[in-house]
Amino acid sequence: MFGLKAAINGKCRIVAFGVMMACGAVVAGAVPNGVQAETVNGSTIQVSGQGRVNVAPDMAYIQVGVTHEAELANDASAGMSHAIASVLDQLDAVGIAKSDIQTGQVQLHPQYSNSSLSGREQSGFVATTMLNVQVLDLADLGHVLDAVVAQGANRLGGLRFDVQDRAPHLDHARLAAVEDAQSKAAFFANAAGVEIGDVIHLIEDGVASPSGRAIRMAMESAVPIAEGEIEISAGVVMVLAID
Repeated sequence: MFGLKAAINGKCRIVAFGVMMACGAVVAGAVPNGVQAETVNGSTIQVSGQGRVNVAPDMAYIQVGVTHEAELANDASAGMSHAIASVLDQLDAVGIAKSDIQTGQVQLHPQYSNSSLSGREQSGFVATTMLNVQVLDLADLGHVLDAVVAQGANRLGGLRFDVQDRAPHLDHARLAAVEDAQSKAAFFANAAGVEIGDVIHLIEDGVASPSGRAIRMAMESAVPIAEGEIEISAGVVMVLAID
C-alpha cells in the first residue's frame, strides 16, 4: 500500500517521503546538524515535520545611504561625510535611537569615463556610505524614508520586515512542526500495519528567517509601504518506537 514494503519479521528499512522505518535493532538513521539517533532495541520510525505561522510585522530593517562624486578623492569623501551627517541628524529628529543605527558600508573608488579617442579614463572618485536602520514603529516608516531622502540620502537598499518579539510566534511554529511530524508518523505506521510507541528522539531541524508577502499598503505616508505579513517557520525530526 502507498508504495511501502515491510518485512516486520526481520531487519528492514522503509524510506518514503522523508520517512524512515528501521526494524530489528538497527540505527534509526542520520538526523540534521550532525546528530545521530542511537541504536535502539526494537523498531523505529523517523519523520520530519514543518510548522509555519503568518504574523503581521511590527518593525522594519532598512538601508539608506549617500553616494557623492567628485574629481578628487578628498572632495568625494568630504561631500559624502557632510551628506551622511545630515541624514544622521534627520534620523535623530524623527525619533530613531542611536542604538538602532549602524554604519554598514563605507567605500571610495575611482570613477571612469569612456572616450572614443583615448579609451577608458579616470574622471574622478565616488564615495559611498550605507546605514542599517531599525524602525520600531511601522507607522513612521514611510515618513522616515521621505525625511532622509529630503536631507540628502540618494541610496535606498534593503527593506525587511520582522517582529520585535519572535519567541511566542516561533513557539507556535514549533508546536505545528511537532504536530505535523506526529501526523506523518501515524499515517505511515498505519499504512505499514504497525503501532506507534514512545518518542525516542526529538530534534529541532532549523528555524527559517522571516519571509514576507504584501497584503496591506500604508498609503498615508509620503512613501507608500506594503507591510504585509511575515512567515515564521520551524522544523523538527522525530524518532518514535513502533510495534
